Amino acid sequence: MPAWQKPDLPDGPLRALNDELHRLHAFSGYRSSYQIQAWLKARATNHSDLINDWMTPSHTLIHRTLTQAVLPNRAVVNNLVEAFIALGRIQNGRDVLDKIDQLWTEAYDEDHSHPAPANSVDLSAPVPEPEPPDTIPESPQSSTAETGPTKQQLPTSGSQQVDELFERRFRDGTA
Repeated sequence: MPAWQKPDLPDGPLRALNDELHRLHAFSGYRSSYQIQAWLKARATNHSDLINDWMTPSHTLIHRTLTQAVLPNRAVVNNLVEAFIALGRIQNGRDVLDKIDQLWTEAYDEDHSHPAPANSVDLSAPVPEPEPPDTIPESPQSSTAETGPTKQQLPTSGSQQVDELFERRFRDGTA
């Protein structure tokens, strides 16, 4: 299985984290995302205490964790590193986990240390109430050629004719 393509990242903690994850992927023998998922699923099945803590990530999430230019989920990273350690038979597993945890924390801190852009919306600010319009615009009257026949021009059934007659008489006060 070939190496997965690295994302284009600037120098910094996120790139260092991604480089280390790719190095561990190489040590594990460039396992496929399906093989890594199968190992994680078997581990969760064999250790019932892990089932509720973490569901097995999908093979696409596993692949995206190494190939996307964003800070990956910490739990996914930790599970992948454990899989890489086991599949690659890496001896100093605890040290590797500690190093990855430190890199992830540094990448998180850098990602969240930047001030919000000038055009960003402050979600904590109260939303102003919309002001009601001063007047309601009237719709322009149009000819029947544009809008079609009026109610009086449409053919009506017998009961509609009685209703219309009653309405007219009620309006005129002759009812």
